[in-house]
Formats: sequence, C-alpha cells, structure tokens
Amino acid sequence: MSKSFGALRAIRDLSFSLGSGEILGIAGPNGSGKSTLFNILTRIPFGPDRGEMSLDGQSLDRSSPRQIVQAGLARTFQTETDFETLTVLENLLVSMPDGDFRDGRQAAETHAMELLASVDLQGQGDRIASEITVYDRKKLMIATALASRPKVLLLDEPAAGLSRPEVAEMIELIRRINAGGVSIVVIEHIISLLVSVSNRLLVLNFGEMLCEGTPQDVIRDRRVIEAYLGSAAAHV
Repeated sequence: MSKSFGALRAIRDLSFSLGSGEILGIAGPNGSGKSTLFNILTRIPFGPDRGEMSLDGQSLDRSSPRQIVQAGLARTFQTETDFETLTVLENLLVSMPDGDFRDGRQAAETHAMELLASVDLQGQGDRIASEITVYDRKKLMIATALASRPKVLLLDEPAAGLSRPEVAEMIELIRRINAGGVSIVVIEHIISLLVSVSNRLLVLNFGEMLCEGTPQDVIRDRRVIEAYLGSAAAHV
C-alpha cells in the first residue's frame, strides 16, 4: 500500500501479512507512518492511494469503514474516543452491532457487562466516561472495539501515558485478548511492551519497512538502532 500527502510519501509500497492468532508489533520513530498505516487499513479517515488488502481471503479494497469493521477489522486510536457524557456501559451499548439487541436490551446489557469485565472495568458501568482515569478510558476504547467481535484488532499506542505498573497490566490485557482468538497489530513506542507481546516486530522509517523479524533480532539490528538513536549513537 501507498499513501501520499502532496509531495510527502507517508507510506511507500508497504506490504505485510498477519497470521491467525499472531501479534504483530509495529515500531518506528515519530513521523514514520505508523498511524497513517492504520488509517489506510481502516479507511478512517482516509484510504490508500493504491494497494490491496484482504482478510481471510475476502478483498476489502472497495469496502467502506463500516464494511471493514463488519468483515472483522477494528481499531483503537492514540487518544481516547469515548462519548464523555455517556456512562461507561452506554459507551459499550452504542458500539455494539444491531444484532446484539435482537433478544432485547437486557441481553445486550449483559453482553456489554461481560465486555467490560474482560478489560477489567467491571463495576464501572454506571460511571460517566469523562470521570474515569486515562488508563480506564483506554481500556474502554479497547472494549468498544471488541464489541464488533473483530478477527483482527489494531491497537494504536495503547500504553502511551501509562505508568510502569499500568504498562505491565496492558501487556497482560493484550495477551488475554489474543488468547481469546483475536489477532492483533499493535503500534507502540514502548519497546519493552512490543518485545513482551509480539510474535514478530516490524519497524517503519519514512513510510517504508526498515526491518522485520523476531523482536530479539529486530532490536539488535543496527539499522533500527540508527533510526531511533542516530548513526553517531550506534557507534558509541
């Protein structure tokens, strides 16, 4: 896939695959195209200039954002995207597919409460979203993405701004979601998180793939060290 903004080529002929049950980590310096990649995969708020994408053999090239979610690809964002004036439970209810209300509102609320419990937000359903902590709002955003029952979940910097104990909890949450059968692509600047959860690690630089491999091999790669620290630091 490729995406340009005028003369700026944000994503340059990038190709990758994701296996069923896999966690793929994506790293890269600021401005390397990480969030742009998620944008063009989900068509939110824009699609690619060119390129092809498929999920379980189904082409998503002509799909709308809604159709992409229905096909099984959901995402989170760097900043919280909840409805601040609604309760935590109401945020889940407005995110759930229409089919979840087929058996009535009570059944839908039961499922919503199960989703909240799955991200450790049990007991917070009645709280206004703007009143819970940043960490809990991140978990709420993940829960709303899980409401669509995705096959693939795209996490955009889920640990940004978190304390060290919260990062450790986020690592466990990502592993738990993955163990439940969801494949995950996670963008993160906290390399320790990526190394902890990823089966493979992909590093972007200036919109291109710089390196791909096991986390242990990637973090030792001289090109990756230079991209993050500069060529002079690589020789220290």
